[in-house]
Amino acid sequence: MIGHYNRAVYGDLNWVNATFFLGLAYWAEIAEKDDQDDFYYKWLTRLGSRNYWQVDKRMYHADDICIAQTYLYLYEKYKQKDMIVLLWRVRSGWSPILLRVRFS
Repeated sequence: MIGHYNRAVYGDLNWVNATFFLGLAYWAEIAEKDDQDDFYYKWLTRLGSRNYWQVDKRMYHADDICIAQTYLYLYEKYKQKDMIVLLWRVRSGWSPILLRVRFS
């Protein structure tokens, strides 16, 4: 699927692809644990970075924020604030309490 991703009909942030990314995040954990392969984590990190760690247009629509769950999993692994902090700054109406993430 990753090899053909550039042919995807929908954009990166669309829920159709976001559900794939979420599954890929789980797969990345398995691949790293079993095979010491971080390829999938790196691929997902590049995806988030090129989209500036943002969700799609409708802030309170589940389809458009599905991608954020992948960002949260990547944040849990790497602890890089830039993976989730822009969600709060750009979308000021969204309370960080909803994410239940505490920064040190």
